Amino acid sequence: MLIGCDKLATLVYKNTYGQSVTLAQNHANPFWLSKIAGFGGAKNDVNTVKSPDQDGETDVNASLEKSERTITGTIIAANARQLEEYHRELITAFSTKQSGVLEYIYGDVDKSCSCKVESVAFGEIDGGTQEYDITILCPNPFWQDISPTVDEIALWLPEFEFLLPDG
Repeated sequence: MLIGCDKLATLVYKNTYGQSVTLAQNHANPFWLSKIAGFGGAKNDVNTVKSPDQDGETDVNASLEKSERTITGTIIAANARQLEEYHRELITAFSTKQSGVLEYIYGDVDKSCSCKVESVAFGEIDGGTQEYDITILCPNPFWQDISPTVDEIALWLPEFEFLLPDG
């Protein structure tokens, strides 16, 4: 489990070519997920102006900046050949030349966001394991529902009408 979590988290990344990789806290999965960072709130960029002789500043607007998310884990393989195959699979899916969609599954929460891979780094090989560190940038910091909820307003009342003025 991730530190401080009582549920198992799973990340599924799918690039623009349709290649996907599942990073999970599941021993049957070769891509063990050990740490995620930057999955909370995004940094707020507040713009202010200051007039001459004004005490303080006036808030003009605010906007959320892009979100940087870091994924850390370990590739687990039975032998060196299999480790090389898993390494190649991970580096191919998380290509820095492609965009993709990251799906975040945590208990009954299932969200996704569009992203671009910034970097993929690997640690030293230790037997049949190798650590990985992936950094992705999400231009839109908001997580989106996988299945958007639609509520048909016209179905609330059988006869939905507006009164229009005469003339």
